[in-house]
Order: sequence, then structure tokens, then C-alpha cells
Amino acid sequence: EGHQATWSFLDRRIDDVMQIEKLKAQVRDSPTLSRLMAGPNWLLSHIKAPRGQRNSDLPGRWTPPS
Repeated sequence: EGHQATWSFLDRRIDDVMQIEKLKAQVRDSPTLSRLMAGPNWLLSHIKAPRGQRNSDLPGRWTPPS
């Protein structure tokens, strides 16, 4: 009760994500498209999160209480 709009929103977002995943699978299964995307996929697979000291003044971080 009262959360129908929230659940509808979440359902739409999940549907969008699943459409993207379906498209990615179709590209992977296509010999032509998979060869065409080999370079961009290789490049994107080498993007990693930064290592080392993270800035503690940035939003989106949580430090457990001591």
C-alpha cells in the first residue's frame, strides 16, 4: 500500500536493464558484430577502479563506527 509507484518505477528500470543485456547477448552471438566490437570490448575491459588512497571527503563513502 502506498508503494505502488516505487515498485512500478523499479520494474521499469529492471526491464530497461534486461533489454540492454539482451542486446549485448545478441551482439556477442553475432559473428560480424562480435568481431566489430572486439576492439572496444578489449579497451573497456582494461578500465579498472583506481587503487590506493581514496579521498575521504568525497560523497558515497561509509566508514564503520569505531
